[in-house]
Amino acid sequence: MATVGQPLLAPETGWKRIEETDSNFTLAGDGEWSPASSGVYSGGTIKYSVSDGIIEFNFTGTKLRYIGRLWPLVYASVINVYIDNILNGNFSQLGGSEIQQALNYEVTGLIDREHSVKIIATNGALCFDAIDIDINKSVLPYALVSTIINLTSPVADSYLTIGNTVSLQGTVTNVANNQIKYKIEVVDSSNTVLSIIKPEISFQDSPITLDESFVLNQEMYDNFILITATDSLEVISTKKISFLDKCLLASLDLSSINFKSGEKIKITAEDSLGTQSVLNIDPVLAHGTLTELTATPQAIHTESISLTGTVGSEKGKVKYTILNGTTEVINQDFTSTPPAISQIFTPDSLAIGENVFTVNLENESGEQDVYTVTVTKNNNLPVITPTIDNLTIDANITDADNDKVQYRILINNIEKVAWSSLLVTPASFHRRFYLTDIIIGGTNTLRIEVKDEAGDIQVYETTLNTTNKNAVITIPAQSPIPTVPKNTPYQFDFQIVPPFYATEVSINPDITDDGTLGSGEMFELSINKDDWAEISAITNNWVEK
Repeated sequence: MATVGQPLLAPETGWKRIEETDSNFTLAGDGEWSPASSGVYSGGTIKYSVSDGIIEFNFTGTKLRYIGRLWPLVYASVINVYIDNILNGNFSQLGGSEIQQALNYEVTGLIDREHSVKIIATNGALCFDAIDIDINKSVLPYALVSTIINLTSPVADSYLTIGNTVSLQGTVTNVANNQIKYKIEVVDSSNTVLSIIKPEISFQDSPITLDESFVLNQEMYDNFILITATDSLEVISTKKISFLDKCLLASLDLSSINFKSGEKIKITAEDSLGTQSVLNIDPVLAHGTLTELTATPQAIHTESISLTGTVGSEKGKVKYTILNGTTEVINQDFTSTPPAISQIFTPDSLAIGENVFTVNLENESGEQDVYTVTVTKNNNLPVITPTIDNLTIDANITDADNDKVQYRILINNIEKVAWSSLLVTPASFHRRFYLTDIIIGGTNTLRIEVKDEAGDIQVYETTLNTTNKNAVITIPAQSPIPTVPKNTPYQFDFQIVPPFYATEVSINPDITDDGTLGSGEMFELSINKDDWAEISAITNNWVEK
């Protein structure tokens, strides 16, 4: 799975790469853009702006990756990305070391439609190598997408005749939730206004429900209906509709014609005055058919996917190929129908996120058809539940996907426990650290990292505040209270009250002026931190001279 800041030398499954040489990209800004060539670049070339460059383009789909570079000098550290005129984040190309074909930026989960993109470097040079988008989507010239005009009735190029009632229904939605207004006009092919169907309304909150009806007249039929929407920032979006007469045929037998994929039917009608009307029809071919194409299960990344379906054809034998993304995994030559498709894809052949499976069919007449099914694989991060008592750590680790996990521990960004071996979840561990591992009397950052089988890492981080304290030994109550002459050995039981961060204290050999040790009286023991484990193990029968 690609990581921002690391090289991405080729598009991953479900993505395709568009090189910076594509004519749909507009390069602008304060600095001049220059090309460069090398085998280390995607497609062998890059373009770069020496200062404050701007890149503009549109694309369709739900996700986008920007491929550039990281460089220790010159390049901008703040590069803003605007999607549909809204700031969607930023990235930096100023790095500590050189990385070519670096994944600089990624966005996923967008609405599946056309989006406008503007990338602006604010404080330095900008390198452009390529972008990655959805495998079945495309890049388009830049045009600001602000307001979406979505018609549910009628569709563009509707087959209506003069005198029919036209019902325009749908929604007008602004992607930034700005207020919007719209108008409906009759225009010619150069968008010159011929008449007005609905005058421009005043600004309203987005979305607006569109529900307008009118009778189709000769002017409308000969030209176009144009819906124009404007948001409060004066960004304009349009939708154009045309209307065509529908040719009605009493009988047209095409069953004896073997149409090839992409071939169309063209019908030309001419009246007594020589006026012609042309209608193009896509023939309904007797393609190979695929029924009940399914891919299960749909979510957990540790499980295999079973792709199943049944192939049939009205014209004899059929052949098919199966692709996982762009990789062909099955190429079945012509076989009698109906064969069954049953293909298993193991977890190591699947990506976290979208996996697109494509089945291409072709019958003996050369007729082709394509079927796709998309499976989204999710990875749930491990969950860390730690209990920390001074420098003793007990932790439980669970994983909703039942992944095996590894863990490591860092204190003050220094690795104290290296990556463990793979553990079956649920798992637990116990670790104790010592004074040599921490900053005594200061702030210590404890970081626990847990990595699952997909390579994703969950982090738990907290701060340990430590203070320096003296070690204290308390003599339990004794009855009767003993009297001990000075410099005379005395054996007694005692209780150590350990300050966990004790370093060094002193001893008072006289205890009291009269040589006696009273009940509950305390004295200080001289130790250093390296001896603490040994001293703390003593519980009784200790003699001090």
